[in-house]
Amino acid sequence: MADGTNNGSNGSGADGALTKGHVDVSDRFLCVHGHFYQPPRENPWLETIEEQPTAAPFHDWNDRITNECYGPNTAARVVNSEGEILDIRNNYEKISFNIGPTLLSWMEHHAEDIYHEILAADARSVVERGGHGNALGQVYNHLIMPLASRREKNTQIIWGMEDFRRRFRRDPEGFWLSETAVDVETLEVLAANGVVYTVLAPRQAKAFRVLDGTGGWRSADGGRIDPSRPYICSLPSGRHIVLFFYDGPISQAVAFEGLLTDGNRFAERLTSGFSRHRTWPQLVHIATDGESYGHHHLHGEMALAYALHVIEARSQARLTNYGEYLSLVAPNCEAQIWENSSWSCVHGVERWRSDCGCSTGGHQGWNQKWRRPLRDAFDLIKAKADEIFDVEAARFFREPWEARDAYIDVLLNRTPDQTFDFLSQHKEHDLEPEERREALSLLEMQRNSMLMYTSCAWFFDELSGIETVQTLKYAARLLQLIQRYAPKLEAEFVAVLEKAPSNIPAFENGRAIWHRLVKPQVVDLHRVVANYAILNFDRHFEGSIEHYCYEINESDSHSGQYGNSRLKISRFTAASRLAGETLEGVVCVLHFGGHDFQCKIRGPLDLADYEDLQSDLFKIFSRRSLTEVVRAIDAHFGGRDYTLSDLFGECQREILGRVTVGAFERFESTLNLMYDENRKLMEYLLESGAPLPPGFLAVGEYVLRARLKDELAVFVSNPEQSTALETAKEARHIGLNIVDEGLRGDLARALEQVFHDLALMPTGGLCRIANQLLDIIEILDVHLDLWEAQNICFALVYGRDLPSHLARQTRYRRRPNSPVFPALRELADRLRISRTPLRSASDIEEASMSG
Repeated sequence: MADGTNNGSNGSGADGALTKGHVDVSDRFLCVHGHFYQPPRENPWLETIEEQPTAAPFHDWNDRITNECYGPNTAARVVNSEGEILDIRNNYEKISFNIGPTLLSWMEHHAEDIYHEILAADARSVVERGGHGNALGQVYNHLIMPLASRREKNTQIIWGMEDFRRRFRRDPEGFWLSETAVDVETLEVLAANGVVYTVLAPRQAKAFRVLDGTGGWRSADGGRIDPSRPYICSLPSGRHIVLFFYDGPISQAVAFEGLLTDGNRFAERLTSGFSRHRTWPQLVHIATDGESYGHHHLHGEMALAYALHVIEARSQARLTNYGEYLSLVAPNCEAQIWENSSWSCVHGVERWRSDCGCSTGGHQGWNQKWRRPLRDAFDLIKAKADEIFDVEAARFFREPWEARDAYIDVLLNRTPDQTFDFLSQHKEHDLEPEERREALSLLEMQRNSMLMYTSCAWFFDELSGIETVQTLKYAARLLQLIQRYAPKLEAEFVAVLEKAPSNIPAFENGRAIWHRLVKPQVVDLHRVVANYAILNFDRHFEGSIEHYCYEINESDSHSGQYGNSRLKISRFTAASRLAGETLEGVVCVLHFGGHDFQCKIRGPLDLADYEDLQSDLFKIFSRRSLTEVVRAIDAHFGGRDYTLSDLFGECQREILGRVTVGAFERFESTLNLMYDENRKLMEYLLESGAPLPPGFLAVGEYVLRARLKDELAVFVSNPEQSTALETAKEARHIGLNIVDEGLRGDLARALEQVFHDLALMPTGGLCRIANQLLDIIEILDVHLDLWEAQNICFALVYGRDLPSHLARQTRYRRRPNSPVFPALRELADRLRISRTPLRSASDIEEASMSG
């Protein structure tokens, strides 16, 4: 590899590439590309990601991978052999990257700090790279483009570009294709939308030639194409697009050969891609899953930061991105592609429609015969959705498919004003309220019809897997919206789905999976209202309340209580902010106590009838006979009962938490008294070496945990008045393990608050408070993430800008070489921040740097 023999000899003549900037033929460029992506995981009815137990201890997989990868890459540590932090670097400033729109949308609301650091990194790269940013656009929801119609391809690219413009404030020069799956039509649509280049795998090149008139086309079978230069791809329309074929062996080594365990070895392997035999400004570039850097490979972001620093500091290559390289070096070669090819399926794009043999492995005897029936089932309802949209949307929009392309404006800003503006721009005529709701419903049908084709549905091994079930939920939402136009379509869909065999005997086939894993998740407005009413059985709100992606207005609400039982009756209106569905009526919640609820919903009543119903039920409730109340509710409301089991998962856990806390609060005074009265006896037992009775331990853990939680709230605002440190010492002395997830969260929030205060106003007093809190954490032997604390402290010590989310809150900036007061230095030492910052490659060697 040292001489680049991996790159082949075909087309590597002296002609090379025409230079057009201040570049010498001996110049060497390096570009690492990261494809950062997660599939859409939101519940299609709630537009939020529900808790995913497989991602524990995190809430969901987006949350987990952000913690392990996306966040760490905004502040990657370079450390010495002692584990001390020499530098903190934002890898997104140094690499080419794309981040899927559906992931960025989630980040914007759930990881705002990381989101803004990524955007800021791209903005800095635009300045550093001559106006060419590191970020690429991406196909909107990661469907396989060669398997989509031209109309779908166009919408996917338009939505991806608009999403990119809104976030990065510029047009994307390059575009990442899902799985790099490509056909000529996809390239045509990219070029027609102004995209300059895309990145492909070397085996996707079919043939190439040098554009100097001296040679003909040469075969590139087996990936025999030199990846160190760009290629023009001429298209049937007369347009063209530039193709970069990444270095396959080095990219594979990152994913599968452990390169990210050693930053030195990673740097050496990257630079081994250069060859002294080339006579043009060569570009060594790799394309990898961005999740390799921290999620698939622990601390992979550190190896990446270290390797890039070494290469740059030693002038082994110039770090660049694809746009900047193209501005300096004009392509002088042309390439043709293999139609329907991709980077993760050697059979083309069969992985996403057939049992081709490609899988993640690990399940001997499993097959993927389910892939074709799954796609057939989706194709069936997609065709029907398009047929209905063609006819029905023409009643509301001048150009229905143009309206669908423009619907991204609403998806990026779901406000009533934006929705109104969108409808005003595209309407066929002035729309009545019911027509507006139907128009939005048709567009939501189209959105869900595309989301169900997200590539992850077919990528893995089993039909009942979390990724495939997620896309089946999008299909269920589509079928729900299409019901009014095609009431028998679901039965036809399930008949096709039944042909998809599961590898798990308990499921048998797609029909069983549909009825056991998908249909129970379907939500209608009745269930939304019941969920809201039970969750708020002991609260009263006036006006409109946002509940997930719904607006609920509760009025004329009355409640009564007897003992542990409570009755609440309200009038309501509810509406979806997405598809515009509405519901109006009366809701009644009877809480028997504890976790036992009954909720009923009926249609609307005029005020007089509503008051009669209310009077009747409360009169019976006042007689204190719950049996009679239940009978009367059934008589007035009819219909189905909703109970705690009908609540959405997180609302169910919130209710259980509230009723559990309420039950324990009644015993707290007793437990505190038991602990305090027996404290001296526990001390005597400890001194004599006798074991503590389990009952004493249980009471002690509960009491000290509750006390420390209360004291932490005081500690953040007034540490001098808090006894949190003494309580922590007491728990350790007795040998109590008082840390649970709740207390761990309180400690993490206290740590965040103290260091945010320190960032905004660094003082010796705040440093001492931070040290005290670290003492408490250490005494309790709690392993908390110190990532943000280290970022802030490093910035203060070395005069760096604060993390962007904190910088937006203050005008404060430390100047380089400002004096560091002793308390800050003490805190920095404790957080393992080196007293000697990293400045050059020689610093790494002197510090015995380990990647």
